[in-house]
Amino acid sequence: MSTGESHDFALADCADGTYELLRRLPAAAESEACWVDERANWLVRSPDSTLCLRYRYPHGTGNLAVGACVVLTSKNGAIPSDCEPGSFTVSAKHYGTVDGDKCGKDTPSVHTHPTRTELGVVLCLRRI
Repeated sequence: MSTGESHDFALADCADGTYELLRRLPAAAESEACWVDERANWLVRSPDSTLCLRYRYPHGTGNLAVGACVVLTSKNGAIPSDCEPGSFTVSAKHYGTVDGDKCGKDTPSVHTHPTRTELGVVLCLRRI
């Protein structure tokens, strides 16, 4: 599914910057039904259905689970890697924010969405 300003989606390859359809539920479904899948970070309602979606952050880093390993890039980003000395583990994950202070002593890795601030995510990274 492609990104866009409206809720008009089109089929697309699952690539960085797109939405992945995780579940399609009846329109009357409670939003909590989407959040059962921990990969879901966005939902869209239409008259006939509720779509549970996952925004695919560039390099997949914003989609990493707590405990996954990454290495830092030169632009303060992070990319998935093997868990080895010198890399980092994701110690915490905060959706709906770009506030790196939420990581305390851990290193923040901030991931934004081009148009939806509520899809910002901060990964807290701890060196192995």
